Amino acid sequence: MKTLIKYIISGSIAVLTLFFVLTFMVEVLYMPKIFASNVSFAIAAIINYLLQHKFVYKCEGKHVKHASRFVIVTLMGLFINVMVFSQLLDVIDSYQFSQLITIIIVFVFSFVVNTTFTFRKGAV
Repeated sequence: MKTLIKYIISGSIAVLTLFFVLTFMVEVLYMPKIFASNVSFAIAAIINYLLQHKFVYKCEGKHVKHASRFVIVTLMGLFINVMVFSQLLDVIDSYQFSQLITIIIVFVFSFVVNTTFTFRKGAV
């Protein structure tokens, strides 16, 4: 339960970053929504990794091992993000609400896989 709470905290920081970057890119820079979603996802993923490595899972192993696993999970999360977000844009008028729903789906996937694979104790 403690890990989940810390995961929610680190994820919330990453989500706030994602929404800030997404909104800035769409509203100020007039970039395409799907492109902006992917860029903001990547930036949030970097922040999320750093927080998860030190704060959530308190890893002592080398970044190379954890980061490579995290990248695999993040790429799968990015794929889910692209698929779900692009489909939701077709049925929901708000790109921000579409992204929020997408984040919830990616969050559940990422928590399960990062806890059981990426940062599992004794895995690296």
